[in-house]
Amino acid sequence: MNRDRIIRGYFAGKVVWITGASSGIGKAMAVACAHAGARLIISARRPMELEELARTLRNAEKQTDVSVLTLDVTEHKLIGKKVEQAAAIYGRIDILINNAGISQRSLVRDLTYEAAQAIIQTDLLGVIDLTLAVLKFMYRDRCGHIAVTSSVMGKMSTPYRSVYCAAKSGLHGFFSSLAAEGKNDNISVTIIVPGRVHTDISVNALTGGGQRQGIMDSGIAGGMSAEKAARLALAAIARRKFEYYFALTPLLRAGLFLNRFVPFLYRKLISKIKVT
Repeated sequence: MNRDRIIRGYFAGKVVWITGASSGIGKAMAVACAHAGARLIISARRPMELEELARTLRNAEKQTDVSVLTLDVTEHKLIGKKVEQAAAIYGRIDILINNAGISQRSLVRDLTYEAAQAIIQTDLLGVIDLTLAVLKFMYRDRCGHIAVTSSVMGKMSTPYRSVYCAAKSGLHGFFSSLAAEGKNDNISVTIIVPGRVHTDISVNALTGGGQRQGIMDSGIAGGMSAEKAARLALAAIARRKFEYYFALTPLLRAGLFLNRFVPFLYRKLISKIKVT
């Protein structure tokens, strides 16, 4: 069975809510889910981009079941209301794909508390907040699937990514616990762990002072396409994998291996990385 058939077999007819859907992997996942016949709710902070994507999907995929719900995961006071609105669109939420996030490009010595707070709030606390609110409906229905886009930086820390690594590793801790608890209520968990994917993640990354970096990293520029990454991620969700790694360069694979099995050597080597 090929990947597209696996995706269609799992997502067809399901209500899928994707955050961070206005660009990058999230947008590509929305396109692939629409092609598979899912009933979509797409969210992000940018309503114009979402409306444009919805129009494209309705025209290209003959997909009428696409709903736009503007969402900022850092706005805690609005999360409960937004989830109620999402659940009311189709009467349920079968799959939540937590894809909203922001990266970091700064040394620890240049990092402000405000920048660290913004990253943690978006990449960790906002994801947990939304997940808790959606789980109320999934526990009610005694079924559901929650996926989250983490990063290889959640499994190995490097210079210039301190708070980003902290937030992403926190996702692994939280969703590992949820995966164990959710089995009794037929709730599945998938953690997507990409390496280098060609998106605007480095362009939108925050500097130590909280400003947008505005530069595409060379490694990201040469990464896997967002479209291929989305299909790999959705196939992993369809197979109900717990963790799925992809877009790993040989250097990233070596880093993961050393960090797990020879941590003292990993720390020694990683300290030699030069950043400017």
